[in-house]
This record gives sequence, C-alpha cells and structure tokens, in this order.
Amino acid sequence: MKKLFLSLFFFAIANVVLANDDAPKRYYLIFSARDMKLKPFSIGGHAFVTWAVQQGIDSLHMTQTLGFYPNEKASLTENVLDNLHGHIEQGFTTNSKGLELEQMMVEVDSTTWHRSKVVEKGWKKHSYNLLRSNCVSFIDRVAHIAKLKRVKTVKWNFIPVRPVKYIRKMIKRNRDKIISF
Repeated sequence: MKKLFLSLFFFAIANVVLANDDAPKRYYLIFSARDMKLKPFSIGGHAFVTWAVQQGIDSLHMTQTLGFYPNEKASLTENVLDNLHGHIEQGFTTNSKGLELEQMMVEVDSTTWHRSKVVEKGWKKHSYNLLRSNCVSFIDRVAHIAKLKRVKTVKWNFIPVRPVKYIRKMIKRNRDKIISF
C-alpha cells in the first residue's frame, strides 16, 4: 500500500512539474533607483534594470541585473568633465547596495525582452560622463527598446535628472503599462 501511495504521489508531482513546463512564460523589466547616500558615496544615486521571467504560478525569477557606473580609476571631476570608459556592474545586491529603492515593473513580450538585453553589449565599452552618459541614460535606453513613454534624462539641458526622480516620472507617464511600483 505504501509503494502504491508513493508511486501515485511522485506521479502527481511529475505531472505538476510537466504541466508547469507547458505554462507560457511571462517577461518583465524592473527599473530601479536608489537615492544619494554618503555610504556608499553616490552623488545623485544610481539607476539599474533587472530582467525577470515567470512561468506558470512560479515566483518571479530574476535572470540578470545591470547598472552602468563611472570609471573606477577616475576622479569625480574627470567623470563630470571627460568621457571616460565606464563599466557595467552585474547583480542586484551590487547595484542596490541594500538601500531603499524606487521601482517600477512592466511586462514585455519575449522579443522585446531579448532585444533589451542586447543593450549591455553596446554599453560595455561606452564612455561615462555624469552629465550626458550615465546610469539613467543606460536604463533610458532599455525603456526606449521596451517602447515605454520616456522622460527627459536631463534638466536645464545639462544637469542630469536624479535616478529616483527619473523612475517616479516614468511611473506617472506609464501607469497603463506598469505591473507594480
């Protein structure tokens, strides 16, 4: 009797797993920003994006998180005035630094999701400049590919928008597409 029960139990589990594999995948982009802090030092905060997938009723699986950072060897003045080689930083914890975040999540189709991941390749050798080509510019490029209604990344034609303000403005412009924020 025990063997029959165990066989039926494992058969039921196998069917649930197989049925879950047939469930359609849902694709998400999660745009995040943290505010400026003294520790770790950040002049205006930081913005980054996470790619996530959900299949069936399973929880959301974050596949990749990327943020664009200034040149590590350059001074603050150089990162503002010069166009120096920036770098892509991977990982949610690395980008969030464990700080409170402003976030928005949108569902996209698989084609858009995969196309938006290609942004990393173009930005791996991209120049960083705090006023023109920064972390907000990076996530704005992903937002462009996702066909979101975008907002300005600078104010007064040269001062960069703080990452948290950028996300808040994006939430207001894209309320119809946002899953959560």
